[in-house]
Amino acid sequence: MTTIPFLKNLKKLRQTVVIYSTDRKTLIHCPKNYSGRLEIPEGTEIVGIEAFAGCKALTSVILPQSLQKIEMLAFANCTALSKISISTHQSIAVSVDAFDLILFENCILEVPTGKTLNYNNANIWSEFDCIIEKTRTAEVQYYKNNKSLKQVI
Repeated sequence: MTTIPFLKNLKKLRQTVVIYSTDRKTLIHCPKNYSGRLEIPEGTEIVGIEAFAGCKALTSVILPQSLQKIEMLAFANCTALSKISISTHQSIAVSVDAFDLILFENCILEVPTGKTLNYNNANIWSEFDCIIEKTRTAEVQYYKNNKSLKQVI
């Protein structure tokens, strides 16, 4: 059996770089060994099926304003994920299992000013125990039960 050079190169590429669709609107794959923070570029509309699945050293991700959809198992088993920052004011469609095996109590969800209640009441996003509203001058922290309110100036 012979190995086709293109396929061999594709396999090597998948281990080293984040891969997007040709129109750059869909993030298709992030290497499993990626570590630290990742900012998804503006113009990306979809985080694809299993795009980050198994990225156990990914600690935080910044989602662009252009993002519209997070597909099945996109962030499954990203056990070190501790912060997700959302830039968009509009609702992002999220697959029920997009964050499978994520500990919601260990992951902060950072949302735009004035959008905390929207995310507290939204399917999947409401699973996060700590939702932070980011403003220019202060960081306002709301907890899921809305009984605990804390401002950090």
